[in-house]
Formats: sequence, C-alpha cells, structure tokens
Amino acid sequence: MPVSKTSPFKRTRLLIASPDRYFRIQTGEILSGSGYGQLRSADTARGVLESVARDDLDIILLDEDLPLLSPPELLRMIRGARLEGYQPRIVLIVARPTRTVVEEARRAGFDALIAKPIIPVRLIRTIEHLHSVGLAA
Repeated sequence: MPVSKTSPFKRTRLLIASPDRYFRIQTGEILSGSGYGQLRSADTARGVLESVARDDLDIILLDEDLPLLSPPELLRMIRGARLEGYQPRIVLIVARPTRTVVEEARRAGFDALIAKPIIPVRLIRTIEHLHSVGLAA
C-alpha cells in the first residue's frame, strides 16, 4: 500500500540500523517503494548514536544483531541522548520472536517488534501504527 505524495508519512525520518548491508538495502527498498523518502542507515551502534545526535529521527529500525551493545543498552543510550528533544520510536528487529524476547523488548521500552524476514506489509503497518499513536508528522 503505497504512501501518497502528499502524505505526512513521506516526511518520516527513518534510520535502518543493521550490520547486514543486504538487510539495510532490502528494507530501504521496501520503504522507498512505499513512499518513504527520508531514509538513513547505520551498520554499528556508534553509527546509530551519531545519527541520533545529528538527525531528528522519527523511527529507528534496530536490528538485534548490531555488535558491541545489546539492544536494551543501545535503547537506553538513545533515550538518554534525546532527553531534551523529541524521542524517536524504536522498533526492534529480531530473528526469533519468542515469548521471552517479546516480553524483554516490552520491558526494555521498545515501541514495537518485527520478526525477520521482514514482511513488507507488516513493516509499513507498524510504521503507520506508530504514526497513529502520536508520532509527530
């Protein structure tokens, strides 16, 4: 379901964070094909933190496989870095969404969780849902 050219979703600033170049490209193609135009990417936790400091991101798609920091540690650092500004919505991308993983993600404060492989309609619906629950347009 493509986003119209006048849709506020087109202005959504998204960061795709994954060490997997193919995953970043594939996810970016899904998003751009659906009308999302302001895409950034990072392949390390450091890259994520640099983008958070530099860009006013709306949504971060955070792969659980980023090296050096666990997703909850990185989430805390992102939230801490943006205390005075708008907080981006953070979606955790996981390979095995077991009940334990889902519960841990909720307790850590992730806004949503998506399983790999990415199903385009689920990804777009998740982003649209984050808009509907208060993401600034």
